[in-house]
Amino acid sequence: MFVTFETEEGLERGKQYNGQIKNNPALAVYDLFLGDEIHVKVASEPSDIIWENRQFTANKIFFRKLVVFIVIVALLAGSAFFIFYCQTTALKYKNKYPVVDCDALIKDDYGDWETSKDRLLRDAKREYTQNVEYELRGKAFNYFGQM
Repeated sequence: MFVTFETEEGLERGKQYNGQIKNNPALAVYDLFLGDEIHVKVASEPSDIIWENRQFTANKIFFRKLVVFIVIVALLAGSAFFIFYCQTTALKYKNKYPVVDCDALIKDDYGDWETSKDRLLRDAKREYTQNVEYELRGKAFNYFGQM
């Protein structure tokens, strides 16, 4: 198996493992891994030192992990706030306009469809014509009066 050490001290201890086991018979019980003897040697490739990570101290690594943790927590909190805001806004608009049975209202105002369809069509045409006239004059039409 290949083992990567985080510190150079660990690497040096690993290099000295075989010699320490041979020199001290009391350590022979540690010379077995799943029933097989352990032989430690330095790998030829890749290099035993990761040069690009050597400049980072334990404090720098901890600080970077802390920054990443804070950023992730901030993004999650922002996401939760955004979802909460959208849900409350949607609920507010959903409750603003109650559910209305339009068929019943039209029937109350105009009566049965067969008997009042001419009146409905006449009112729809008049409303359309009024809106077109207001647009041509450059004015908006509000059902509660002119704007």
